[in-house]
Amino acid sequence: MAHMVSNEFDSAEARKIARQAGYKVVGAPRAHKKHFIVDVEDGASTVQIDVHRDGRIVRPDHRHESDFQASAAKKIALQSGYVLLTALEPHKKHYVARARSSDGVEMEIDVHRDGHIVEHRGDAGRMDFAEADAKALVARAGLSIVRALEPHKKHYVGAVTGAQGGVIDIDVHADGRIVLKLGAKDGYSADHAREIAVGAGYVLLGAVEAHKKHFVAQAKTPEGGRARIDIHRDGHIVEH
Repeated sequence: MAHMVSNEFDSAEARKIARQAGYKVVGAPRAHKKHFIVDVEDGASTVQIDVHRDGRIVRPDHRHESDFQASAAKKIALQSGYVLLTALEPHKKHYVARARSSDGVEMEIDVHRDGHIVEHRGDAGRMDFAEADAKALVARAGLSIVRALEPHKKHYVGAVTGAQGGVIDIDVHADGRIVLKLGAKDGYSADHAREIAVGAGYVLLGAVEAHKKHFVAQAKTPEGGRARIDIHRDGHIVEH
């Protein structure tokens, strides 16, 4: 059988996606057309899951079963960046809940077993994210506002005092992310990286170390787990 998976999505990435979703991988992932088949532990037995490059995980043995639990739907929603505002309600073959998306919009979502989420945004232009909430996020990150926060599309913009005394522009998002907008003249120091990580809800467990174009640190994640994180100057954080 010809393996059609692109070199940009390899077995190591498939294994990483499965592990981040909470699966214990058994053996090496196997290429199959446009995804990988991965053996994982399920209690005392081993089952197969299909891992796709976009992060979707499908269990073939669940496609026609009715055991899609609310806990699984909740996990899918949280991993997709949603904050659930109500309990998940079963609706035939999916679950429904009120949620806030990563861009700060409150809506109803349909959560399906295969990882697909349908948004019902309604008034998509409304931002249910108050200035007081944005200020609280900034204060929690230990930053001092020096320019008043102003609404901008679906987040707030402002400025804070930087680690080295300068003024740094920030974007404050409803999901808790605080992006420090560093210009070339600002440089990018360990202090800046530390501010980015703390602003995103991480608790650093050790020193922040320089690594090529970003910084690396051990941290406690916002969900309570532990991970090695790569902290980039644009506010992007990658967990390992």
